[in-house]
Amino acid sequence: MRISRRGSSFILRRELLNRTYSSRSFVEGLKDLDSGPGGCNAFVTPIDVQSLSNRGLKAAIKDNICTSDFPTTCSSSMLQRFQPPYDATVVRLLKKANVTIVGKTNCDEFGMGSANVHSFHGPVVNPHPIHQASTDIEGWRRREKRSAGGSSGGSAAAVAMGLCDFALGTDTGGSIRLPAAYCGIVGFKPSYGLVSRWGVVSFADSLDCVGVLARDSEIALNAFELISKYDPADPTCVTEEIRKSAATVMNSAANGVSLSGIRIGIPEEYFPTELNPQITTAFSTIVETLSRAGVVFTPVSLPSTKYALSAYYVISSAEASSNLARFDGVEYGEHTKPDPPFKGAISDLYALTRTKHLGAEVKRRILLGTYALTAAAFDNYFLQAQRLRKLIRDDFER
Repeated sequence: MRISRRGSSFILRRELLNRTYSSRSFVEGLKDLDSGPGGCNAFVTPIDVQSLSNRGLKAAIKDNICTSDFPTTCSSSMLQRFQPPYDATVVRLLKKANVTIVGKTNCDEFGMGSANVHSFHGPVVNPHPIHQASTDIEGWRRREKRSAGGSSGGSAAAVAMGLCDFALGTDTGGSIRLPAAYCGIVGFKPSYGLVSRWGVVSFADSLDCVGVLARDSEIALNAFELISKYDPADPTCVTEEIRKSAATVMNSAANGVSLSGIRIGIPEEYFPTELNPQITTAFSTIVETLSRAGVVFTPVSLPSTKYALSAYYVISSAEASSNLARFDGVEYGEHTKPDPPFKGAISDLYALTRTKHLGAEVKRRILLGTYALTAAAFDNYFLQAQRLRKLIRDDFER
């Protein structure tokens, strides 16, 4: 079977859905791209060949979102045997819409990372150039190994390979947007509160968002509409009243299907001199196209942008330190038995378990967050980061 370079993995998926190639060997071949030497390692659960052959939308779920049909390990040794007895709200909504769940995808441990290399299951490898796999599978397996981005790298790679139509991921500081860009697919991080976080293993509660990685923007929109529902189980979820009010305002501002008169700001700080010219050229093309349709572009300044990354690391690490305290081998997670006779305190038992079952990156962030919350550092770090967060928000509200 020979396919073109353009949208190769998506053509594979369309041919499969249309039953142009309905043989089991074809589906097995598609699945095998994820395993073996040079495989992408996108999935952490076995891929059901039958589910790939079914008609209808196929979805993969990031491994920090609870599923009753699959284990949820957060790509951590600490939760390597955790089988949730329930589905997260977003998973329940997909099942209600008859979306087939094909498996759980690899991620950075507890969502902490941007290259998907901090995983108990091993790193995720970018499937690019996936078109080569159709004509030279051995050459494809020997390709230069590139990062799939993180922390939702497994979800992005699964979509890029054509193993699902879309995948759910989580985004705390770019964990959907980065892997989507790295793997050449569509990534959509909704505004905070639009999608329920109930059943999602928390990293940083005030930053975590569930979003969609998809093979095209239409599927991304359809998937988002399925999961963007009010959930009373999540106190941070936007209510139906606010959703309807926002929709009314947006529909009024949209002026039907016309783009004429719509004003869009272009932040000056988002275009540093180091930005690759290919990116700026593509962006300029989009701006020119929208301008011809009547959109008015206005340069704006967001001067607090330079502080965003520093504030993110302090706030997210502080919240992670609090959230991950539960994984001590007594309340939750794997338990490490000490060598007898054990005469230490309970804190020594916690330390033994957490030292063995938490990865290096998770430990670093817990230590940073714990320090930021101490009495000696609270004012200079955590409160200062919260002040910076408000400055950043104020930039957008001016």
